[in-house]
Amino acid sequence: MKCKICHSCDLQLFEEDEYIVTYKRKKRTLQNLPYQKCLECGDSRYPKSSQKKIDLILLDFRREEQGYLISEDINQIKIKMGFDTEDLARILCMPLHQIERIEDGKQFQNRAADLTLRKFLRKK
Repeated sequence: MKCKICHSCDLQLFEEDEYIVTYKRKKRTLQNLPYQKCLECGDSRYPKSSQKKIDLILLDFRREEQGYLISEDINQIKIKMGFDTEDLARILCMPLHQIERIEDGKQFQNRAADLTLRKFLRKK
């Protein structure tokens, strides 16, 4: 892989001890994120795998701070109730692709969907 700045092939993989994410003055610390650094020009970047992890954690952090269920909770509800993604889409009256985006942490659920999911969370 080449550096996007100087086009050198001198990229090396490192691990960042701490990466701090801030949202509404609250912080969350991520540990051991791999990143690539060009030994020629010093530019550093997170690979797509790290960036996806950061994006998911940030979205779940924002969900939590705004009082929404996080993607892990939604997946637990599915498992607990024996639902698949299509069942969830039908119950919430939402398109399948939108449910998939919510589960993947790429999109927020609306308040009505969140309240409906919370009812399933309370059921034994």
